[in-house]
Amino acid sequence: MAGGATRPVDLEAIERIVIVGDARAATPGWESSWPALLSAQLPQVAPRARVLRLDRAGASFASLAEAPGLLCACASEACVAAPSPCLEATDTSPALVIVQLGTVDMLQVFLHLAQQPSLAMDPDTLLADFRAQVRAVLAMVDDPAHFGRRPALRVLGVVDPSDGSGDLDALVQRVFNLPLATHVAPADALGVLSAMNRVLAEEAGACGGAFVELGPAFLGHGLFFDDPTNPHHSATDATAWLSGLYGVSARGAFELLRAVRMGIGAGDAGMRPMLPEPAAMLPMVPANGWAKAVVEAHITSMIMTDFGQAPNTATDPAQALGPPMAGRVEAVALGVLGADLVLDLGAGTAAANDVGDDLVVREQGPMSQGIGEPYRVLGANAPAGPWRVIGDGYGEQSFDLGSAASIRYVRIMSLATLGDILRGPGSPFYPGGEIDAVGAVYPR
Repeated sequence: MAGGATRPVDLEAIERIVIVGDARAATPGWESSWPALLSAQLPQVAPRARVLRLDRAGASFASLAEAPGLLCACASEACVAAPSPCLEATDTSPALVIVQLGTVDMLQVFLHLAQQPSLAMDPDTLLADFRAQVRAVLAMVDDPAHFGRRPALRVLGVVDPSDGSGDLDALVQRVFNLPLATHVAPADALGVLSAMNRVLAEEAGACGGAFVELGPAFLGHGLFFDDPTNPHHSATDATAWLSGLYGVSARGAFELLRAVRMGIGAGDAGMRPMLPEPAAMLPMVPANGWAKAVVEAHITSMIMTDFGQAPNTATDPAQALGPPMAGRVEAVALGVLGADLVLDLGAGTAAANDVGDDLVVREQGPMSQGIGEPYRVLGANAPAGPWRVIGDGYGEQSFDLGSAASIRYVRIMSLATLGDILRGPGSPFYPGGEIDAVGAVYPR
């Protein structure tokens, strides 16, 4: 990896801004995420630039290091048939790469600490693995298979969801409503997170990039934003910038935009607009709003584990039709990246764009005593598309349709990789997002 001094960003010359991000780059909705907000400000920020979004919920340094092909790259004529979006390696125009990953990696490290608390006292092995993964991903800036000309680089830090408390037990209780005793001292958890951010800063600098710190700004606005006993609690601005463990609220997306702009030398994001407060619960779906038919489905039937083949035991896509069943979850497990499901909300009961969120996806998450897994929601008014991205999610979630007036057909794509399933707390026998129901809040 090439080293050297930090490359300044000449925003007047930049023609491509490539965003490699996780769910915090794809939430609260595709059109209200920080990359979308940045795109809207490009005439003032980088007048010649266009944004190429390679963000997806579930992305991590670990998954991209393990499977570099997840970052689509093409060359010349091959780009015509390539999936969109895709990096054109022969493009030599000045580019800026913004990497906003690490949320999933942090949670994986915390999971390791919970399983083996002694690692907190000597986390060198965990941190060495993380450094190797970060280094492998950042190496793309010097890889001619991705860039015809070396881009400028900015790497965003990882936010502490515990608001500086380091209390992993309380974190699990708050998110999953599950009692858990990890036996990890808060100071040890915070020390490991701080070390992860040091790794990001060092590896960004080692390849001529720069690190953008997020932690201090987000303190007091994580999952314990409403706890007045937290030393970082803000009585004058007690707002949630995070949404669950993985996503951000509308305010969080704006604050990420602010940090990105400062980090690339574009100045402050300006006055904060009026933003909706995160919903405390899912909006109600009327009886006639639930999906009525399966248009098509590509469900992973089996995955390979270290112990052999593991069959998917929930492959019936019809389980995603109708309302969720009270007291039990009967769902279809999508499988790994590439699996998807297309549902019809019905003639006269399409999802209309109205006040607040307009579409509900019941993927087995905390409300169902499950662990949410990543998926992407797309919408269309014809069964074969064209499709527009509505947003990425984990678990039970609602979505705003953005600029779409309505959608009749909903496509849900798995964003879970095989590595995610094998490393995570979910079951290989129910791989990927488990879709129980999909419904329109305003069926018309």
